[in-house]
Amino acid sequence: MIDNASATNGFLSVQGTFAGAIQGLPSSHPGPFEGVQTPEASDDDGDEENISLNQVEQMFLEHIAQQKNGSIRYAVLPTLYAKRWGPFPKTRHKLGFHKFLKMLKSFRSMETYLEKGELMVRRRLHSSRKVHRSPRRRHRLEPDDNGIPAKRRRLNYQSPQKKVVHTKPSVDIILVDTYEVLNQISQEAPFQVEGRTYTQSIFGDHLQKDIVAVDCIGDPDNMYLILIATEQTVFILDCVALDANRVYMIVRDMLRSQSELKLFHDVHNAAAIFAKLGGMDGQPQATLDIQLVMEAMTGRHHAGLGETLEYFGIEPEPKCLLSNPTTKENAILATRPIRQEKIRQLGDKVRLILEIATKLVLTSRTALTAFVRMTDARIQGAAKSGGFQHIAFDTYNSHKLASYEFLEESRSWSIAPQRPLVVSSDIESLLWLLQHDLRNSIGTPSETDILSDIVMDKGRRAVCWINGKRVYLGGENRIVNDDDMNQVVAMVGNFGDDNRAGMDKQLHRISAVRNRKAEIVGLTLRVGRHIEGNADIIRDLLYHDASASILFMGEPGSGKTTVIRAVTQQLAENSNVCIVDTSNEIAGDGDIPHPCVGHARRMMVPSLDQQSDVMIECVQNHTPAVLVIDEIGRPTEVEAARTCKHRGVRLIASAHGDLRGLVKNPNLRGLVGEVKQVTVGDAEAKKKNGKLQKIRSQRAGPSTFDIIVELGRENPNHWRIILNVGQAVDAILDGTPYQVQRRIRDPESGAVRLKYENI
Repeated sequence: MIDNASATNGFLSVQGTFAGAIQGLPSSHPGPFEGVQTPEASDDDGDEENISLNQVEQMFLEHIAQQKNGSIRYAVLPTLYAKRWGPFPKTRHKLGFHKFLKMLKSFRSMETYLEKGELMVRRRLHSSRKVHRSPRRRHRLEPDDNGIPAKRRRLNYQSPQKKVVHTKPSVDIILVDTYEVLNQISQEAPFQVEGRTYTQSIFGDHLQKDIVAVDCIGDPDNMYLILIATEQTVFILDCVALDANRVYMIVRDMLRSQSELKLFHDVHNAAAIFAKLGGMDGQPQATLDIQLVMEAMTGRHHAGLGETLEYFGIEPEPKCLLSNPTTKENAILATRPIRQEKIRQLGDKVRLILEIATKLVLTSRTALTAFVRMTDARIQGAAKSGGFQHIAFDTYNSHKLASYEFLEESRSWSIAPQRPLVVSSDIESLLWLLQHDLRNSIGTPSETDILSDIVMDKGRRAVCWINGKRVYLGGENRIVNDDDMNQVVAMVGNFGDDNRAGMDKQLHRISAVRNRKAEIVGLTLRVGRHIEGNADIIRDLLYHDASASILFMGEPGSGKTTVIRAVTQQLAENSNVCIVDTSNEIAGDGDIPHPCVGHARRMMVPSLDQQSDVMIECVQNHTPAVLVIDEIGRPTEVEAARTCKHRGVRLIASAHGDLRGLVKNPNLRGLVGEVKQVTVGDAEAKKKNGKLQKIRSQRAGPSTFDIIVELGRENPNHWRIILNVGQAVDAILDGTPYQVQRRIRDPESGAVRLKYENI
């Protein structure tokens, strides 16, 4: 087991541009001229000591030669400057030395050229001026094999079978979409593995030689592409044009080989795909997930590829696919033939993953072994769960979300306990309201544990709902009569204006149906439960961001009130929590709140019309840090919730439906910032169905609730979490997908898994 200090200080160091990032914070980007002895520089760009460009180039190459055996692996020459950023200023042939150094040091991304231990010198600037005669033409030119800009070339063929779709310096992108090409590459590296292990040379001078980058596009049900990048070539294996199982047989030996280290970024999806193609025995070995390395350096458990590249100072190509493809992009990738632009973007993505290896040097074999062990554990867990991440909550960092594999390896003592769910319902007290024959026909205790409602309508058979299914009570001729109704009413007492009643010190709720004469002709007995540990799945939302307001949404019977009880109990341990309980459903009936809400205080609401007034009164008179509200459903309550939020009170509340329905609801969408209609110009108008949309809907203000948790009736252990409500509302109004977290929980062990999705 590795201690906390070694996890952050001893695991890794960054080569070249980020040599000071061992402590987990990126240092300033020094550039290739760090350490060059230069004359005293002034703030202006004077040319007091002008020297020729050839002399500057010669001095630079001499400096690189001195650093050849060190950490610098790149050279910046004027031709590269011209190719990437445009021509030099007018003083091309004579340039001030300080000005030349200052311009080159200001750029964060520099190309790396290393072949057989010798730097490849490119042609100088005056030979490549013609590249930049037209900005439009510049993007169509590619350097030839010697690095000299050439005229626009058509697609060339490396061989009759291999089609080189895109060529960069020393990198070819090869699309494998025929069985002839597939059979040919199966006899070449990296698919023909060598006999050595990756640890024998990973700490040598040529790190890339023993590393391949791997990525998968699609999901276990719809597999599109497998991307594999080496130092010289990117292979794009088409699993739509070819049989996916046959493609997997070609790459299986390479994935399971110990001779090469497989580099992934977010290996979860790939593990689920390979598990379906090859089973648990076909999982990759000798793998390293860059996300785990980023977590050790920055503390982020799910760093995106764009953030990782920015951290290491790598500049991606324009329009590179840095995130997982959306549903629309997947539809494009499923269409054949694949567009050349998409092929280039996918090739650039996996090539950038490999380029991270040039910036990262693990400090010891122990560190490498630890990261490989973490990645192997992550692959096994993702393969069994269908691509979900196994997450944990770091008690050392205020229950911050973290990867379970990383915390278990670095500091297992800080993992929050994962406890099984314990359900407490005291259902016997509710069943005693029924007649003897109806009570005995409900069934076994296992059925009562999943019982949700008992429905009694005059003149009909009594019904109970068990796990979403209707079950009749009593015999076929047993119908509900006045005696059955009167017994329940007599035992629970009077009903309020909302036709609800409760039981003293119980969480159950009894609701009445009346006729025109105000006589009770129907009853619904709702089972109230308290589930110990029900809020553990969102520990990070409750503790790490202690000011975020959370709205729980779902259809009736999805468990919103049960979750709010557990949340209230946990927050009341360290905060002043007040409950505005409209129907005494959260804290139960009676003057004394139910023990399930812990130390929270409760304010009763005489009627539904007064709920908004009681909310304001609670904030004014009792100064709560957290205000808990059940079922916001009227415009006055929306305005009261906004007022309480503006006064600095954290809100925990529930509402019916989901976020998309909430945005369409004119009475409740004030909870997420209101929506207004605006007229935009032609430049901003979007085309829909071939027409310009001049009138658009946009969010009018900030959302009252920062986080929305959507619950489902079918599976109470599957939660959908929207971490940025404002961005999600903007995406809904624009008609684009937004990102959510889907968390699942094992009720027996308490283990929590997570997957990011675009919906």
